[in-house]
Order: sequence, then structure tokens, then C-alpha cells
Amino acid sequence: GSAAFPNFRGGNSSPPQAAKCVRTNSRILHQMEFILHIIQFILKNIIVSLIPAFFTVIGGVIPIAILVFIFSIKEKERLLSHAKEIENTLPILEQLLKSMAELVKKTINNGEVTKGAEQFKQLVESQNIVNENKKFIKYAENYNFISAVGHILRASNYMPKSIDEHKEISKNLPNSSSSDT
Repeated sequence: GSAAFPNFRGGNSSPPQAAKCVRTNSRILHQMEFILHIIQFILKNIIVSLIPAFFTVIGGVIPIAILVFIFSIKEKERLLSHAKEIENTLPILEQLLKSMAELVKKTINNGEVTKGAEQFKQLVESQNIVNENKKFIKYAENYNFISAVGHILRASNYMPKSIDEHKEISKNLPNSSSSDT
């Protein structure tokens, strides 16, 4: 065995071997004591000082979280109200897009390419507006506490103040599925 844990079974133990065992055990205990002092130092000077800071942070975060939660409920109501207005106009806008597409087709078939190109550009812009409106409706329907917190974290404690700012955010949503168009 090792000097720290000698095998004393069936044999004579010599005084030098016993002394070596005592020295090794003493050295191990001394090292353990040193490690315990380091752990005690860490607990006293670092961990204990972090506990009040932890509760201060938690105490500071809870009221903010409550305010953001209340904000998110009120904001969702406001967004849904605006989204409902947009949703009511979508059938008219989609019918208008069909009429515009037919007009572009007739203009190009009549050989008026320049005029048709300008009308086509207006048609594409109108389709983009309809798609952005659909994205905003989806954004408003899905807006919640997590959305509000996510926005705060991304925008460094900034909350959107206007519907237009929310529309800018909703533009970054993925496109609607083909069944929505």
C-alpha cells in the first residue's frame, strides 16, 4: 500500500514506516485544511456578498416585470383594435388588387408597355402593402408578455410608442403562408 495507508496485516511495522505514515497523513490533513480555508474565504467574501445583490436584483426585476406585463396587456388591446380595422379592409384591398392586375394585363396586351410597367410597379407596391398588413394582423394576434420583454431586450429598454413602430417590427415576421393570400 501507500505510505498514507500502509498494510499492517500480518507483519511487523517498523517505526520509520509508521513515522512516514504519520507525516503523510499530517500533510494530507494540512492540505485539506488549506482547501477548507479557501472555501470558507469564498463563502464569506463572495457568496455572502452576492446574496443581498441577488435579492436586490430580484426585488428590482419583479416590479418591472409586472409593469411590462400590464403594458403588454394594454398594448395587445390597442394592437388588436388596429388590426381589426385593417382586417376589415383586406377584402376590399384584395378585390382592388385583382382589378389592378386585370388593368395591367389589358394595358400590356394593348401594346402600352411603358404605361403597363408603371401600373405593374403600383400593383407590386399594393401587394406588398397587403402582405405587410397581414403580417401586422398576425403580429397583433400573437403579441404577449414575451413579445414585450423580447422587444425591450432587443431595443435596450425601449418600448414602441406608436402603431407605426409596431408595423415596422411586424415587417420582420416571416411571410404569410400561401393559404393566407
